[in-house]
Amino acid sequence: DGTAFTVHHGRRDVNFVLPLLGQHNVANALAAIAVGSMHEVSWEQIHEALNEMKPEKMRGEVVKFREGFAVIDDSYNSNPRALSEMIRFLGKLQGFQRKILVAGEMRELGPEGAELHRNCGREAVRAGLELIIGVQGLAKEILEGALGAGIDRSCLEFAPDAVEAGNLLARTVRKGDVILLKGSRGVKLEQALNTLRSTFASLEP
Repeated sequence: DGTAFTVHHGRRDVNFVLPLLGQHNVANALAAIAVGSMHEVSWEQIHEALNEMKPEKMRGEVVKFREGFAVIDDSYNSNPRALSEMIRFLGKLQGFQRKILVAGEMRELGPEGAELHRNCGREAVRAGLELIIGVQGLAKEILEGALGAGIDRSCLEFAPDAVEAGNLLARTVRKGDVILLKGSRGVKLEQALNTLRSTFASLEP
């Protein structure tokens, strides 16, 4: 539901629950807090403003399903650093039995693109993810990186497009899973989430 952190400022400790996911969003929040505190914005105002933040559509939205699994929809776009940050966040999540990464290819990375994808696969193995689904094109290299880092081949799947990734998820997802969707805009990974929504009952208002 969010990310909890404590700000130590002088003799004051202020607890926050940011309605955004991941350490990178905490870093952004800290920058805003620092600016606010330097310009005499009250801690009550700062607290209220951060509490009211909401993720933009397809940028870290959490979708929960009646069947007992959850999806983190970060499908709007991706780059190697952002994907690595979200992989590390997923690895640290508590309360789920299985952590699944659905990673679309990342475009316009130049000649280092394949190796940058492989690095993300290695990161996913270090984070302890149980299933990795690469979607489209260079996402195959994510799987190669994960395989080279020691994950069992049975934990790796490749889908040629987002629709097939959604079909694969619908066949394999189960209670206790958490799924991260992240890829370049052109991969249209939101289509995978649409398949889950049409197959299962989401708990959205």
